[in-house]
Amino acid sequence: MTKTKTIKLKYDVWGGFYQGTDGNFYVAVGYNNLKESRTKTVIKVIQYNSNWKQLKTANIKGGVFNTFEGIYEPFEAGNCRMDMQGSTLYLMTSRTMFTTIFDDLHHQSNISFKINTKKMKAVESNKSYASHSFNQFAKFKDHALYLLDHGDVHPRSITLTTVQNYGAENEKKKSSSLFSFKGNSGDNYTGCRVGGMEVGSSNVLVCGTSQPHKKKIGKVSGFGYDMKYNAFLVLSNRKTKKVTFKWLTTYNPKSTSVTVGETRMVKLTDNRFVILYSTTTKGKSTLNYAVYSDTGKKIYSKKYANMVFNGDSQPILYNGSIVWISPIQSNGKVNSKLYSIPATF
Repeated sequence: MTKTKTIKLKYDVWGGFYQGTDGNFYVAVGYNNLKESRTKTVIKVIQYNSNWKQLKTANIKGGVFNTFEGIYEPFEAGNCRMDMQGSTLYLMTSRTMFTTIFDDLHHQSNISFKINTKKMKAVESNKSYASHSFNQFAKFKDHALYLLDHGDVHPRSITLTTVQNYGAENEKKKSSSLFSFKGNSGDNYTGCRVGGMEVGSSNVLVCGTSQPHKKKIGKVSGFGYDMKYNAFLVLSNRKTKKVTFKWLTTYNPKSTSVTVGETRMVKLTDNRFVILYSTTTKGKSTLNYAVYSDTGKKIYSKKYANMVFNGDSQPILYNGSIVWISPIQSNGKVNSKLYSIPATF
């Protein structure tokens, strides 16, 4: 039986949800700041215990910085993700900023915060900058912080930033490109969608779908609105930073009739990771379930005919199954349908 609990919240923009390693729940919501106030609360991170009793709230004001000032619209054109190390909650998201003086526009970039979960106090903690930043991921592992951005200009690539000894005096940061995109400054279109990022024993793993750019599929390279997407996996060695890229599907981007849907990744162990995506052809869809080691070796795979994963949620590992939800529209109402498949590996 599925249990539900309704929590009433007032907000302009939904941010995200995180189940903390401390047993608490963290909910991030946003408030538009169209008057560009430096003192208005634009993001609230609300702490609840496991019974959904509200505890404390961290308030983030509008006049924060990451290279440029302000949050005009929180979470805009990106995501909100959180992870914990000890009593530190790291929140990485996106925003449109205050009007810039050089062109009178509201540009978009990433922005990040460190939250003390004992006091629920938030401070800026920007360890990367990407403009525009269409997707953001944050993970802790072994006292290191791993941040991922999908940028279209500065930089025009999927970029991984590693912060060793995060929060210590000997903190050390390094950024590297995992997959660079063809195109010029001003090309908002990248022909790529990042689906997941997890940290294993040896490597950071990133999955997604993309057009080929410089990673040829057959004899086809490049990107454009007329090209189809293929699924990929890219690995970055945690010690050497060596990057390994592999295509998980190799359909001809110019001529295939197969559509590859969005990917998601679920961590089973430090060296086993599930990647989910659907393929659709002639109106029929197949769910692709594949398990990879943290060195990128395929361990197991299975196909589920007539089953679709739309990428509407982040699947989780629960009681030996991979579980996710998708919204179902019926008679003008939206309900959630629960899906579950065995976590076989």
